[in-house]
Amino acid sequence: MDILPTHDLPTKTRESTPTNLKQNETDRLKYVKQNEYVHNHLNSEQQKEFNHHFSVKQNKYNQSYVKYNKNHRLVETLASTKIVDNSEVSLTSGWWIVKEENWKNYTDCSNGSCKIAFGVQCSSYLHALYQYIPIRQKAPIRGIYFSVSSFNKLLVKQPNPFGHQYGAMALFKFSDGSNYTIQLKFSPLEGHQQKNDVYMLPKERAPLSSISLSLACAGFKGRVSFMDVNVSPIVDDVTIKSHPTLYDFIAKCPDQAPFPNIAKFRFTWLTLNRHIIINADDITLVTQVSADRLYMLHDILPYWDGPVSIAIYIPASESPSDKPIYDDEYIIHKLKNLTQSCEITIMYGEYYKEKYPINTLRNHAIRHVQSKYLFLSDADFLPSVNFQRQAKSEINRLKSVVDHDDDTSIKDIDKTAFVAPAFEYLKNPFKSNNLAKTKAELGQVYKTKSYIKVFNGAWSDNHKATDYGKWFKRSHSYKVTKYQIKYEPYVVLRKHSRLPLYDERFVGYGMNKVSYLMELKAAGYTFLVLPNCWVSHIPHEKTNNNQEFSYDAVARLKNRVLRYEFMADYTRKYEIGGCSEHENGKD
Repeated sequence: MDILPTHDLPTKTRESTPTNLKQNETDRLKYVKQNEYVHNHLNSEQQKEFNHHFSVKQNKYNQSYVKYNKNHRLVETLASTKIVDNSEVSLTSGWWIVKEENWKNYTDCSNGSCKIAFGVQCSSYLHALYQYIPIRQKAPIRGIYFSVSSFNKLLVKQPNPFGHQYGAMALFKFSDGSNYTIQLKFSPLEGHQQKNDVYMLPKERAPLSSISLSLACAGFKGRVSFMDVNVSPIVDDVTIKSHPTLYDFIAKCPDQAPFPNIAKFRFTWLTLNRHIIINADDITLVTQVSADRLYMLHDILPYWDGPVSIAIYIPASESPSDKPIYDDEYIIHKLKNLTQSCEITIMYGEYYKEKYPINTLRNHAIRHVQSKYLFLSDADFLPSVNFQRQAKSEINRLKSVVDHDDDTSIKDIDKTAFVAPAFEYLKNPFKSNNLAKTKAELGQVYKTKSYIKVFNGAWSDNHKATDYGKWFKRSHSYKVTKYQIKYEPYVVLRKHSRLPLYDERFVGYGMNKVSYLMELKAAGYTFLVLPNCWVSHIPHEKTNNNQEFSYDAVARLKNRVLRYEFMADYTRKYEIGGCSEHENGKD
């Protein structure tokens, strides 16, 4: 059986008129479709050879796409081989390795030339790294040539609800908020591969504002490596200068990205126990919860001695004419036994099955805080016994420390985030009667590792900077000295007019909380760890809200684009990383 691709792509592409560009793409898609039929009727060895020949022909076509359009030429790649420093909070160029322990960065010389490579052990879960390239608004780009090489051992399929994914993506974001994605898919059969594609920018489309890259695998078992990532602008040879530089294409201070449409919600506000007097120095517990999970507050709130501000989400019904499952009366009934002063914001969903608007909820809860301080927590986290008293005592002590060389002094309390270390119970402590009531008790049960551990694990980047070993030994606060960009502790803050709010572009799962801590760091906040306060995650029935984020490469990349745009906004806002507001829009 002939295993070579049975149909050839045109050796020359047509001149770059709109009609011919469309015909060129039609020819390419026809070629792919015809040969997919042949590919599906080959055995694994034949498929391996077929894929090699197909890749070679596709590469030649894409190169000729530019070569034979005489007014176009390629310039050097915009992609960087650098790795972003995870202790740096400003927007910088290079690859962001989310979990550094999973990826290996090395020089690969196995295919005749040496290239910087990134290797990872694939699994059911998504493993990916990302790069963001902000584009100057007036960059002379007509199109993009995108290519990536990869090497893999034979991959074995693993369960994944979103399918088996091994490839590279480039997401093009435009200034009007629209986007287009190129996906390069690699074969799971062993060997070296090179995939590429060309995207010509439609003349009627808004200017290109950014390119976000992803290298990823999910739903496979085995090791893969990516190298030689090429993102080359296709330029007009008539108008471009003879030797363009990266500065001609990459924006140092990206323009404000279009903000996603935020749903317009309906609200109801309630105050329970308004007769209780709130002291100015009190700490208000701030949290949010969906109406179907109000039961979690029944265990949490009795341990909080102070005011509370809760935002409660009631999802929209499938049909607008349907009566909501939950309403104000249901909320009041569920919370009638609260003994604290409680500000309640009830937020009704705009449409059926919308993503949980977690940061909008958090912001409304913050706005209704009446005290000087607030504690940002989640509804499934239990504050330690006497948290209020211990935290206020330590904050008052710190305000009296005047030695600014002391690592426990406060230079600006308005820009201090007081960290409460986070733990998690492996079993429900209320059912097993294993609730640790003092730091000494916590230390004893923590050593046994039988039913409590550091939240997400002691080496998780989300909480590692807290330094739990140091915390158990200290009787006074200490500064976090090894901040990194995934750090997301639970914190006590002073409420004031310049206190940042959560970014509401993040809905559902992914970046909703850590983005807030990133902005605090960018705004100049110092993180101080409280010595006698902590929170503990209480186990409960899990939801499927994070499945898409954990398994789907496309959904994760879109979330990362929002992350990068958010970083660009605060990099400009706080004038860090060599960027400032007044440079916004300069070309």
